[in-house]
Amino acid sequence: NVLVPTHQSVELIDFKDFCSESVKILFEYLKGYKYLLETCSNLELFAGILELCTEYEIHRPIPEITSKLETIGLITMGNLVDAYEMADYLEEIEGQEEMAEKIRERCILLARCNLIHQFAVVNFVLKNKDKIQTVLEILKVLTDEAEATIRHRF
Repeated sequence: NVLVPTHQSVELIDFKDFCSESVKILFEYLKGYKYLLETCSNLELFAGILELCTEYEIHRPIPEITSKLETIGLITMGNLVDAYEMADYLEEIEGQEEMAEKIRERCILLARCNLIHQFAVVNFVLKNKDKIQTVLEILKVLTDEAEATIRHRF
């Protein structure tokens, strides 16, 4: 928890719903220590940092994060859901809609190539059950596509 003075009152910011490592990296960056952000390659941490940035309208680290995302570009089935959520956070930031769309397209392409069997879909859902809303959104995009190769009913 952090106390933030606003005009005449003090507002308490609660960070318990955010990844502690993301909070640490963001605060270190804001204090001028850029090393943690520069060496980060974990999409889940980037998603957490972007979530904080959108929630509290922090714009300073956004250009570094987006340039880092373009060089990383490593989306796997293991971090697909985090990458898709990160695209949602990016989309909320002015000027980052194109980057969000690129990431989302990569996620859907990867999902389309890997979720072609019912067993793979069930396995994907079970591995990501803590983020079921995002999983369902990805599956909906896949099943709504004209060229969809996945048409399972649950």
